Amino acid sequence: MRFEQALYVAASLVGNVAGVAASNKLFSGATIIAWDESEPEPRVIRDGYLLVEGDRIASITTSKPSRLPRNTEVIDATDQIISPGFIDTHRHGWQTAFKTLGSNTTLAQYFGRYGEFAAAPHFNAEDVYWGQLAGLLEALNAGVTTSLDHAHHTWSNETAYAGLNASVESGARVFWAYAFHDVPALNYAVKDQIPNFVDIAESGLLQDSNVEIGIAYDSFGPNPPDVAKEVANLAREFNVSVVTTHSLAGPFGVSNLPEDVHSFDLLNTSIPVIFSHGSFLTATGANLLRQTNQYLSITPESEMHYGHTHPHSYYIQDQAALGVDTHFTYSTDILTQARIWLQSVRYFFFDKVLSGWEVPKNNPMSVVQAFSLATRAGGLALRRPELGVIREGAKADLIVWNAAESPSLLGWTDPIAAIMLHASVGDILHVMVNGDFVKRDRKLAIANYSTIRRSFLESARRIKNIYRDFDYPSLKVQKAISRRWATKGLLPLPPSPPTTNIIAGHLPTVLKAAKEHRQHLLFQKWAEEYGEVFFVKFGTFQEYFINSDQAVRAIFDKAAAQTSERPRWIVSNEQICNRLNLLLVSSSEKAWKSQRKATTFGLTNLNLADAGLPFLHFETLKFLNDIAQDPNKGADPQSLWSSIGRYTYSTFSSQIFGLDVPEDNSPVIDYIFETGLAQILGILPGYYLVDTFNILDKLPLFLKPWERNAKARHKRDYEWCCDKLKRIKSQIDAGEAPPYMTFMRRVIEDPNHLGLDSLEDASYLGMMLIIGASDTSRISTWSFLEAMLTFPDVCNKARKVIDSAVGDRVPVFEDLDSMPYIRQVMKESWRWRPPVALGHPHTTTRDIIYKDYRIPKGARIHLNAWAIHRDSTRYRDPENFIPERFEGDTRSSQESAASPDVSKRDHFAFGAGRRICPGYHIADRSFAVSVMRILWAFDINLKPGTKLPLDPQSFPGDMPGNPGLEMPVVLTVRSPERLETIQKEFEAAMRNRESMEPLAG
Repeated sequence: MRFEQALYVAASLVGNVAGVAASNKLFSGATIIAWDESEPEPRVIRDGYLLVEGDRIASITTSKPSRLPRNTEVIDATDQIISPGFIDTHRHGWQTAFKTLGSNTTLAQYFGRYGEFAAAPHFNAEDVYWGQLAGLLEALNAGVTTSLDHAHHTWSNETAYAGLNASVESGARVFWAYAFHDVPALNYAVKDQIPNFVDIAESGLLQDSNVEIGIAYDSFGPNPPDVAKEVANLAREFNVSVVTTHSLAGPFGVSNLPEDVHSFDLLNTSIPVIFSHGSFLTATGANLLRQTNQYLSITPESEMHYGHTHPHSYYIQDQAALGVDTHFTYSTDILTQARIWLQSVRYFFFDKVLSGWEVPKNNPMSVVQAFSLATRAGGLALRRPELGVIREGAKADLIVWNAAESPSLLGWTDPIAAIMLHASVGDILHVMVNGDFVKRDRKLAIANYSTIRRSFLESARRIKNIYRDFDYPSLKVQKAISRRWATKGLLPLPPSPPTTNIIAGHLPTVLKAAKEHRQHLLFQKWAEEYGEVFFVKFGTFQEYFINSDQAVRAIFDKAAAQTSERPRWIVSNEQICNRLNLLLVSSSEKAWKSQRKATTFGLTNLNLADAGLPFLHFETLKFLNDIAQDPNKGADPQSLWSSIGRYTYSTFSSQIFGLDVPEDNSPVIDYIFETGLAQILGILPGYYLVDTFNILDKLPLFLKPWERNAKARHKRDYEWCCDKLKRIKSQIDAGEAPPYMTFMRRVIEDPNHLGLDSLEDASYLGMMLIIGASDTSRISTWSFLEAMLTFPDVCNKARKVIDSAVGDRVPVFEDLDSMPYIRQVMKESWRWRPPVALGHPHTTTRDIIYKDYRIPKGARIHLNAWAIHRDSTRYRDPENFIPERFEGDTRSSQESAASPDVSKRDHFAFGAGRRICPGYHIADRSFAVSVMRILWAFDINLKPGTKLPLDPQSFPGDMPGNPGLEMPVVLTVRSPERLETIQKEFEAAMRNRESMEPLAG
């Protein structure tokens, strides 16, 4: 059957199903929930007038327009509420005939009984048509004006057309996503479906309807078939309206994670990609969604009913919209989903507070947030900002609520709270789609609804008669899931090195290694002996070390929701930082979420990282000039370390505070470094005994010098930050702030302070960001110099590459793409000397299963980057510095970290999981400019009297595995010509630079 024929037959069956003919309409006297694109929350207009012209909202006013278009119908909406129509971002409309049959099913039972593969042999095209039509009309009646239909009724050309035609006839706005899937029962494969899809896509007959074609596909990963590429190419070729996939990993094994889809280059196109459910989403996947602005569809009732729940959705609902899923099993309306989700979020976070015997102080989610998820977020997910909102120019998809007469809404004041917490779908008076009424005066505005009803019931009776005697199958997947959970508690712990110390465990051994600056080597040795995961005992705590890329992927990425908390660090987190350090607080705490979000939107995203390049270029140029002008600075490691510290601190203090560090001997460098070092050393295993033996915290204060010192440091640091805030605000108030934008200016000028609790806390966060960015950049540069000393052939090759690319010109970050070998040197530097060799520990919130082992709830886990980077099965000859091992790898740090194949990830210097370093864009830029400019400007030589090979243990640093200040390095300017170029470039930069106050002022 051709498409034109199918459409004609359907229309002849049901008559006019598209709703009342379009005309201009004026709603008068209503309370209107409108959106201003520049504001994050809706604007309530009381006694308002809303004019619809054709399919668009023409105006929203507080008085009746003086002129109305001809043939405008005036509709009295006095005391009623008008809201945007609801948007459902995940639905299977055809399944309506199953209603009430699946009331007690699990997800495994659903797959074997009601899913598309089980249903395919039993549904004919008419069954699909009537089920799809009835399901969409049910949604319209409930105010769902837009549905993303994951149309997996595509078992034949006929059933595909049937569902599509029903979507057109319904009058709903439907993003109809053609599902590609092999249907073994009917011998109908993806290869057979492609011509059917192309026929529909090329017909052009959807142009004048409310239906747009998309693609649904559930085999993007982890092991996609060859045909997956063809499906992805079809999406791009036809520029489909949406791509959607079921994303469900963990014990369910469906996968289709964002990183799987990203491997097909679909996330960075103009096509919206919507991931339904997202249960067991990884931290890498969550970061990908945010970075590519793709969305998750949370289907709250489905995920509670079927048992896949919400292990991760609470943490990424800012990048999500709502869906219904299988409406035959439970509620069909988005209002119910929003209400369930609102209270689920509240319960989840309240429970965390109460489990610590604290009283909740703030409500973690508002009705406005829930309302936004049900409306505006759906439009954003579909990249159709004109949907789900009421504003001029938006699509006229509206709901009019009977707020004037409904007993449920009697006495309402706040229209959003009235809808979200008190209304029911029975309170919906009118529904409009594209300027047409599809429901009016509480009734569907559809001709021949009795015919539709009768035909659907006949189809449903036939289907239910089949399913009445249809036994629940014995599913392999159900058995596998049951077996997995049944044996979960019986699995053994990973191996552990022997110890005879019953009380302290391995702590004395580790402290001895730390004193000798060899703890990273000790943990490498244990990794080689005990494998991918082992644990050591420190007093009452067990610390687990994760020593392979596959284990990192499984434990930190895939189980991110259960492995992203932090241990309790009494000194570093609670006393030095007063729980205000992004690095140290747990991911479930409000401070972490607000600080992480503020950091991303105020400093570290890709656009802002590029905006920071002028600061970086100036400060590194000043560094080159300082060393070139004063040979003593390049010849003395202590002076050189200070100079590197100055430019890294100044780069980031300029971006964050708008205050620089002009002198190497500025006391502010040592001050910030000491604060950062105190925090980091305090989280190393065994550094503070009170973190191992918490009972020591109960001692009186006069017996706790560590606490007195830590709290005194916090008081000094907080006052120091408040002083910087005062200076910045004074500049802004006096109109003397520099013209460039900084992190603190963004916070101050944003009405909500980027979500942070106070400006003072924001300033303290600024200091923590300087520490985090500057110290790792400084250590990376210092370790790079060690590599160039130790491997002079690499140094010479890299220098030749730079000279060939830029000649006598000072290199800039934009040159990096023309020098792939330099990117290889950067990657190898981070592999060879990871700045945080043993990772910052996480804690588990429930048992984690890896292979045949169990990591118990409450365990501390470390990403042992040093051991992974020394694994000879992953890196050939790992002790040597070989940039060529990354030949052909042109990916940025973010792109590599997001790789769905962890074996192809370059290194683990930035961590993994939900807590992966958010500053990788900045780190790439900072390190690239440092490497290129140092090699371009200077010869890197050994101190006189020193010979190769170097013994790293003769100049150990404070951070495990990294070189210290005794490293015998000398920098000398390469030639008089280089010196002259540096001087001229720096003088020009000084002339063009805006004035800046010093950070130490």
